[in-house]
Parts: sequence; structure tokens; C-alpha cells
Amino acid sequence: MKPNFPDAAQVWQRVLSQEPTEPQSLQMLMRQLSLDLAYLKHRTKNSRNSIPELLIREYAEQLHALKGIALLTGSSFPREVTGIADHSLQRCYDHGLLRLGAYQLRTSDPVYGPVFRCLARQTEQHCLRITQLLGNR
Repeated sequence: MKPNFPDAAQVWQRVLSQEPTEPQSLQMLMRQLSLDLAYLKHRTKNSRNSIPELLIREYAEQLHALKGIALLTGSSFPREVTGIADHSLQRCYDHGLLRLGAYQLRTSDPVYGPVFRCLARQTEQHCLRITQLLGNR
């Protein structure tokens, strides 16, 4: 008989003494990711401090994965991106942390859990790269 262990989100909520929270909607995650991606592309075009192409490509791949899940679950996704002018690397980092938490909360999903686990690992690396970019200023 397989033991019934709590999922990672329940463990972290208990460790951090947090009440269970509603995970961010897929639409909000896609909106943040779209905005971050647009900002990173804009910064690469208009700055001598370019963003690594791999980071931009991985952001685009994550956005495609979220859009795929949205289509499969019947959710909608944002079409337009606004607000690039007042965006920053710090905000990309903050959005990355929010997405990381949301992905980790969804890892126990019976259908899309493996996808969210992969996205969480990748987002951890994105946050690391962004902190390195912030440190190189």
C-alpha cells in the first residue's frame, strides 16, 4: 500500500505557517510572463546590456506551455501586452518568484503536475539569471 504523503504546497504552507491560498490564475501568470518577455526583448534591442538569448527563448517556451494548458482547460489568455515602459529587471524577478510559487502549488495536479514541476525548475533558473544580470549593472 502506497503511503499518503502531503504534496509540496501543503508542506510549505505548514512550514511557513501560511493559510492555503488560491493559486494565481493562468491568465495572470500568462499576462506577467508576456510582459516580462516583451520587456526583455525590448531591453535587448535598446540597450548595450543585452539579455541572454537563451533566457528570452525559455520565457517564450514557458508562455507557449501556459497557453497550451489554457487551451486544453478551456481558459482564455491575454492577447495584448501593455506597460513595458515602467517595467524593470527587478519586476521580472518579482514576477518570477510569484510564478515559481504558483507553479509549485500546482505540481500536485493529476494532469498537468509534471508540466508545472518542469516550469518551476526552469523559473528557479530564470530568477538566478536575473539576479546575476542585476548584479552586473
